[in-house]
Amino acid sequence: MLKRIHEQLTPLQHLMTVTLFMLAACAMTYVIPPMHELRPWIPGEEDFPIVRLFRQWADIPAFAGHGGSYRATATTDKASERLADAVGETVASNLGRKPVVKPRPDDTLTIEPTEYEGILVHIEDPTGRGMRPLYEALAKTARGDAGAITRIGHYGDSSIATDLITSTVRDNLQARFGDAGHGFVLAAKGYIPYKHRGVLQSSNPDSWETREVVRRQDRAGRYGYGGVQSRALRGAWARIGTAKRGDIGRRASRFDIYYEEQPRGGKFSVRLDDEKREVVSTKADA
Repeated sequence: MLKRIHEQLTPLQHLMTVTLFMLAACAMTYVIPPMHELRPWIPGEEDFPIVRLFRQWADIPAFAGHGGSYRATATTDKASERLADAVGETVASNLGRKPVVKPRPDDTLTIEPTEYEGILVHIEDPTGRGMRPLYEALAKTARGDAGAITRIGHYGDSSIATDLITSTVRDNLQARFGDAGHGFVLAAKGYIPYKHRGVLQSSNPDSWETREVVRRQDRAGRYGYGGVQSRALRGAWARIGTAKRGDIGRRASRFDIYYEEQPRGGKFSVRLDDEKREVVSTKADA
């Protein structure tokens, strides 16, 4: 029966049949969640349809013996995170948690020798001026100057993204100079191996599309402070909260949300604890 129908179809009917089949297959990628990453086009996307499917594959630098092509999925996310955790734990264990030395009330700027005991590698600063802005900021923080907050950006590969090394340094500095918060946190990570320790964070990764600066996935180069552009699709959500355990990061007095305003911008809602939900529009003139 099928053979008879096949013989009766004209070439044009064959083409129409194939076209309908392809359209149905594309429609399924928007309906079935596990197939969302195969969607040929996402509303608000600047690239030509289907191009994004090929841009998700890219060469990444070899890291700890691993490299080659990469595609963001739940499986590769776990594998990359395990690798980064292993490297991060090794480095973090060498850094260790330093004993907190309380400065004398009459001299808050003196660094006791015990604070850098055992350090074998010194900061490379041939001119002696490269680190001056950091030292000046730390001095203001140590003195307790009004509004003095020292902010440090730590960029690196996946071993930094998993926050083991960075959190160790951050905890040591906050124990010594005071806790001014966790700093910048990605709203949502999608399937990239990102983790900010000491922060409660969750989202629905299937509804977030992330573009990373290391893979040059955005032609306009709009990645933001974290080097990652997060695009929320319909139904996307993200939750960020303070830690429930530990000496650092259990309270916060302010949350700032950074987003891009654009002519085709949409809206998102924000709710803090049990307060009323507020709607924010990201639409603006070019």
